[in-house]
Amino acid sequence: MQPFLTRIALTTALAAVTAPGWPAGAQVEQTIIQRTETTTINSTNSQTDTRLLASMAEFGVRELALAEVALRRSKNPTVRQYASEVIAGHERNDKELQLLAADKNLTVPSTRKDLSARSQSKLRSLLDRMTVWSGERFDREYLNLAYSNQTEGLREYRAASAQAADADVRAYAERNLETLENQQAIAGAIAKRLAS
Repeated sequence: MQPFLTRIALTTALAAVTAPGWPAGAQVEQTIIQRTETTTINSTNSQTDTRLLASMAEFGVRELALAEVALRRSKNPTVRQYASEVIAGHERNDKELQLLAADKNLTVPSTRKDLSARSQSKLRSLLDRMTVWSGERFDREYLNLAYSNQTEGLREYRAASAQAADADVRAYAERNLETLENQQAIAGAIAKRLAS
């Protein structure tokens, strides 16, 4: 059997559609995936690529969990808006990551219960820390946690963009680096404003 690898060109497009039964003008996000096939020398997923995909997925689950708590507990409109944007961004990115992993015949974490024991413990520790804070202290600490978690996530995405053997994995990581860098910069800027 000649090894081959299917290469995906993932293209996300937003299409405005009116769903039946929805109020006129209601918009639904639609993801369009274009597939192209190319032949390459290796059809197996490298252990490095598998680990990188799992790490990026676990990061996304952590980010969503932290942002969901912030959205529920923060009273600050700026922090709530930031948390909403983090959730929306990661939901889009994580859907794309799940599709990429599925195309590679891999399963990566998509919920808290899917996390490795180590990642579950880390997330539990972060969430436990968040429960003791309230008010402005909660907002500052959430933003600091988000910033440090994003530092770790950026490390994973940079590693994937540089080390992944699979071109699709590298492309996914490269496409999402700027979004993560922007999220981190915004978290830092809001935290500075709240501290002054």
